[in-house]
Amino acid sequence: MDETVKKVYAWCLFLASLVIGFGVRVVQQLFLVNQETGFYTDGNITSIIVSLFLILGVVGVLLTCQMNRKEFPNEYIPQQSRVTGGVAYLTGALLIVQGIATLFRVGTSHTEGLSEAELVASGVQHPILYSILALTGIAAGIIVLVEASGFWLGRNPLRAVPVATLVPQLWGCMGLVILFIKFTEVVNTDENIYLILSMVFLLLFFSAQAKLLAGIEENRNMRLAYGFGLSAILLGVVTAAPDIIAFVIGAQQADGYLMLDRIMIFVLSCYVGAFLFSQNEIKNWLPSVNHTKHSTI
Repeated sequence: MDETVKKVYAWCLFLASLVIGFGVRVVQQLFLVNQETGFYTDGNITSIIVSLFLILGVVGVLLTCQMNRKEFPNEYIPQQSRVTGGVAYLTGALLIVQGIATLFRVGTSHTEGLSEAELVASGVQHPILYSILALTGIAAGIIVLVEASGFWLGRNPLRAVPVATLVPQLWGCMGLVILFIKFTEVVNTDENIYLILSMVFLLLFFSAQAKLLAGIEENRNMRLAYGFGLSAILLGVVTAAPDIIAFVIGAQQADGYLMLDRIMIFVLSCYVGAFLFSQNEIKNWLPSVNHTKHSTI
């Protein structure tokens, strides 16, 4: 099969999974949630549809990256992208805000009068873990702000300090630990699984991106960054965006800190998308798009 045809099929599968998964999840959050139990009222039919398309999208992206490994560059060249820089600045700032909010939540929360769900959401039952998560989140936000300046100027400031690229991965690991703890303390739902998987792929993306920025196995890690990054976008947008929409229009009530987590997942997905699109190689995947060696978006 022609390589261009493979790419078109891959993009169609990814976009179909994103659009259908997002659309069905919006319908779930607006019309199918039992406000008392939190479960869906359609017998989980829509959950099966969302899960199926998410699986197809992730598998399709990963297989396509594997099949087209020769098309990825052997060297990572920083691209000047004001869009990527702007989204990265927003992401770094939000990571810092989330970390400060988490520290404030842990420091001011009390157990008296809180329901079980509120206890889990507040983090008061695990103050040390949540404090570590907050501190690593603040540190990761600072590193992302440094990355943002590089994207804005078309440079790679972290190349001189490669160990700093590990900080976002550390935050991702702590985030996964917290998610596992939280979801063993509440009734498990499909949405919780989506959140865990989105964090897993974000962590894998951060790992590949860190090696790219450090100049390690750039061909392989560019391919992994695309595969894991697009998967993280798919899961992150489908999981977080419908919750945000339902909260904004008042269709569902949610803890403010919980909604901040959803916003963080969505913004991180935007950051991943902006980073990938700023690289010339992803434009090679789009049919009939001309590109140059260095681009400014």
